[in-house]
Amino acid sequence: MNFTQKPFENLPQQAQSLLSVLSVLPSKEIASSFLELHFSFDEGEQNIDLLSPILGENSGEDYIKSMLMSIGNPSEEYVDSHIEKVRLEKGRKYIEESIQEFINQNWIEKIAKNETDEIVYYFLSQTNRTQLLETQKEQIWKLTHPFLQSWEYKMQSDTLLNKNYEEYTNYTKHFLELNEKQFPFWDVEEGIIQDSIAKICKEIALYAFDNDKQKDSFFFIEKSAFLQKKLTEKFPNNIEYEEELGTIYEKWGDILYKSGHIKTAFTFYNLKIGIAEKLASLFPDNDDFIFDLASLYGGLGKLDFEREEYKKSMEWYEQQAKYIKNTEGLIQDVDYLNLLSEATNQLAEINNLMGYPLIAIEKYRENIEYLGELYTNFSDVLTVQQELEYGDSLGKTNQKVGDSFYKKKQPKVALDYYQEQIETYQFLIDEAEEIEDEQIDYFQNLLAIGIVKLGKCRKAMEENEIALNLFEKAENMFLEMIAKTSDQEDKETFTNSLKVVQKLKNQIE
Repeated sequence: MNFTQKPFENLPQQAQSLLSVLSVLPSKEIASSFLELHFSFDEGEQNIDLLSPILGENSGEDYIKSMLMSIGNPSEEYVDSHIEKVRLEKGRKYIEESIQEFINQNWIEKIAKNETDEIVYYFLSQTNRTQLLETQKEQIWKLTHPFLQSWEYKMQSDTLLNKNYEEYTNYTKHFLELNEKQFPFWDVEEGIIQDSIAKICKEIALYAFDNDKQKDSFFFIEKSAFLQKKLTEKFPNNIEYEEELGTIYEKWGDILYKSGHIKTAFTFYNLKIGIAEKLASLFPDNDDFIFDLASLYGGLGKLDFEREEYKKSMEWYEQQAKYIKNTEGLIQDVDYLNLLSEATNQLAEINNLMGYPLIAIEKYRENIEYLGELYTNFSDVLTVQQELEYGDSLGKTNQKVGDSFYKKKQPKVALDYYQEQIETYQFLIDEAEEIEDEQIDYFQNLLAIGIVKLGKCRKAMEENEIALNLFEKAENMFLEMIAKTSDQEDKETFTNSLKVVQKLKNQIE
């Protein structure tokens, strides 16, 4: 039976969407599995909502829910799972029906490579492709948007690029070429296509860099930034576009930094900071913008610290600490207080490295206050692991301050900090729930070290009897840990500590 080709504009929107995808792809032969990948999703994927442009926003969910509820009281998880399966099945059925209609109307041809090949291919003739691209430019790009969104989501989880890197980079280059030479997407509905392709370029760039494809990485991150910058210029009031441009600049900086182009990398980091500061200033109640800026200062401080640019690193951490302290309400929030604690600790470390021990001590002592607040005032919002981490940091920082005063021949002052160290680790061992045996060994080792250091203070103060009791206590702890552990490296560490404490004992006896 011969069918008349129905004009594109008379096709249902769902059919137009599917045909639009076929028209913009560079390959003439498209595998059925490729279409299913982008118009239906495996169970469990979160981007099931991308089927909405094909199936409609609700697709009968209310009816399905009422039907399921009428026959029992199923869990919400079961209902959602069942609805997802129904939607997936509708998506697959829709694709099959649409493709058959396209074949009947001579829009596309179905090709079987051979009788044993399970994969079916669909062919869009050059005549039909040219007709669509010439007459339906903006509409085709607009209808392709859900398809491009699915790329973006799947690229973030590497499910596309791991298996089909060359294919998808070629597709993306083809889209860029279409835009530049014959089929622009600049003006499509508030830049939605341009935004998606910019994000796709960013994801390819990051994947390429992580997989030793530096040339591709540089090419796609540059394209991503170019497209997103154009968007911010055309839509200056679209904050999401501005925010994404900042993200692209930051990722570009990361790529350059890891490639050894340090100076150029910081050019892009500074561009990111400019956008982050602008957004934080314009939207002081937006926690995402505020936290992004506060974190960024510390991130750049860390990069400079790693390359031993201590003065520059100090400036970033000081800027981070100042921003958190001076922005109303931040220091009362656990996440910002944590950032402030980390910045203060790094400032102490940097001052130590730069030969300013007194400033370092003050920074360590300041951090003890922050860690104490984190550990005691926010226990209701912390996970068990966070409590252990903050407690560990508190114990270590007390030890560092104690060491500083001990080296300055002030054992009486050092003693108080070692005592705090001991009490912290004893509390962690006694009170912490869900603690691993390996963590207990770790904390017991630091507890024993604190006891040894406390004993050294007592010895320096000529309180030899107290010192001897402390050394004996630490000695017994190390002997117990040596007997208990099966890890050879830990056994050697504990044995070395045991030798130290036994030597200290002998000096008194």
